[in-house]
Amino acid sequence: MSLCEACVIEEKIHVCCARYPLSGKRVPLGLACGRTVLACRELDARGLCRSYDTRPEGCRSFYCDRYASTERRLGPAREPEKRHS
Repeated sequence: MSLCEACVIEEKIHVCCARYPLSGKRVPLGLACGRTVLACRELDARGLCRSYDTRPEGCRSFYCDRYASTERRLGPAREPEKRHS
């Protein structure tokens, strides 16, 4: 599991996946706890991106402080992880 996959969905919505970067649009997302929040249209209820392999440049270039600090502590990954929806 990657750090991104382990990130709590509420944190993702607050930090990186709050809206679709090309339009700024937010859509209702039903969470497992029964709560509904507004988030990027590509985010699923598990907190995974439905279009990870073809995500927009705004998502690809997003700089995550949490990921970067963990990578500095642990060293760079040997091979990028592929996400499957």
